[in-house]
Amino acid sequence: MVTGRFVTPSITVTLAVRWLVDRHLRGRFSGAGLSEAELVAEGDKSPGVLVASGYIAGGAIAGIGIAFVAGALTGFDQRVTAFMTAHDPFFSGPWSDLLCLIPFAALITGLYLSGRLAPNTPPPPKQKPFPLDGGRESSEESKRRGVAS
Repeated sequence: MVTGRFVTPSITVTLAVRWLVDRHLRGRFSGAGLSEAELVAEGDKSPGVLVASGYIAGGAIAGIGIAFVAGALTGFDQRVTAFMTAHDPFFSGPWSDLLCLIPFAALITGLYLSGRLAPNTPPPPKQKPFPLDGGRESSEESKRRGVAS
């Protein structure tokens, strides 16, 4: 008997795409001297991440709406299903699975272009770490700068 975990193709593709993006960013910022955390931050603040987050949130909201309509408004759901089956080739039919790839490809293209066409901004300069004393200077630092306390 074989035991173990099955990784679905959607998870495998997602991991592969993330690896490619990380590899691209490492090459793009290789001369900037960024730490591992700074490289991750550069990848997570691109416009493509914002658009993808919107897709995920929109899909979640749409899923809740569809579940409500299917569960609470069953008569309405049956009428909509009958209408869509009769009039929409994307909904059912011999080519419905293939036709549904067209809007999906459009979403992928839009996401790619939003990330690819983003302005290439240089990484921000390294900042001093936040002081642990709440920003108050010690009396020695004040004297050194010539500020009377």
